Amino acid sequence: MQYIFLLFFILIPCISIAEDLHTLTLDKAKELALKNNPDIKALQMSKEVSTEDVNIAKAGVLPKINLSETFDTTNSPSMVFTHKLNQQQFTQKDFDINSLNNPDSRSNWNTKLSVTQPVFNAGREFININIAKEHERINENALKLGTNQIIYSVESSFYLALLTKDAINVLETAKNASKLSEEISIKRNEKGVALKSDVLTTQVHLAQVEKELIKATNDHNIALSYLNYIMGMEQDSSFIIQYNDEEMLPICKKLDECMQIAKNARPEISIKNSQKEIAHQKKRESRFDYLPDLNVVGSYDLHSQNPISSDGNSWDLMVTSSFNIFSGGSTKAKIKSATANERKREYELKSQVEKIKLEIKEALYDIDTAKRHIEVMEKTILQTDETHRIIRERYNNGLSLMVELISSETTMKDANLNYIKAVYDYRLALLKLKLMTGNI
Repeated sequence: MQYIFLLFFILIPCISIAEDLHTLTLDKAKELALKNNPDIKALQMSKEVSTEDVNIAKAGVLPKINLSETFDTTNSPSMVFTHKLNQQQFTQKDFDINSLNNPDSRSNWNTKLSVTQPVFNAGREFININIAKEHERINENALKLGTNQIIYSVESSFYLALLTKDAINVLETAKNASKLSEEISIKRNEKGVALKSDVLTTQVHLAQVEKELIKATNDHNIALSYLNYIMGMEQDSSFIIQYNDEEMLPICKKLDECMQIAKNARPEISIKNSQKEIAHQKKRESRFDYLPDLNVVGSYDLHSQNPISSDGNSWDLMVTSSFNIFSGGSTKAKIKSATANERKREYELKSQVEKIKLEIKEALYDIDTAKRHIEVMEKTILQTDETHRIIRERYNNGLSLMVELISSETTMKDANLNYIKAVYDYRLALLKLKLMTGNI
């Protein structure tokens, strides 16, 4: 008895684990996609790149410090003269004309520490920082946009898998009804109250339903493979779809309400705003070309004949400045080009807003159409079920033809298929509205 209880406690967790491995909810599907989808990972890497680009731009205002080591040996009169001076080993006898014209070769090790501090370079450093930050925002919103699209793909493919699964159930029911009609026709034919053609008609109808069932099963397998693909899983991974069919309501019902949500949430609008700001910064940069460049440069040098000694040292400090007096009209052309590009970005932003408005309007109409279609099909199913029941009773009593019975079965099957398609369309329309408002 103890062994039975022990076996029971061992098997229960194993059964639960097996269920977890083969059961897939919508939330779990989204979680797997966000974790494994390679497109999301690529967008995450793009965001990291843009973050580091901001750091690179910020480095433009900081001093640049470099340490260099140079070795050379020469018998060039001017270079030997310079090396002796830098090494602080120049003496009176070095003024001898023969020594100056025909010096012995001399080596020089030069250790240089240089510092360059940008002060103002036509504002390019600060403009580059602003542009880099906008690119970072663009990649952040691109990641959000990509995430929204992946979630949309997951949910839509999940709903498609549900549709094909429900279609299989409808066709299984239709197959059973066709088999029942076949049995009835065979019995009536054996009794001599039905023609052989009735049996053949039911068998042809059964074969047609079985053909539709095969296609629905294959469609379901394809839908599951596509769902695996979106989730970043092996396409042959098997699982059981689990869905809680709760009442689904639209995130908003009026166009103005939906547009207000979209303006705050749609990443495309944020991307267009950032692109417009980049164009504005580019226009500022082109105008700043008329301003001067100003930098401070300093260095400290050590000179010696061998690398382990320090014979001489020196330092220098410079302030460099340059002005753009005339550049062949290129600066003026750059300003005009940047101004036109800024206006272009403004028009693109307006176009994007209008496009979103149209997408939301379409989604609202799709929701209304699908909802009404569901209501119609619910009534149609009740009517076709009752019609089929009456015709079957009439056929059993010899008052209806087999073709009428087959026709009622087909109508009942089509009504159920149209109903589950309407439910799918409604779910997809609600999902599309969530995507169009940026709140998926």
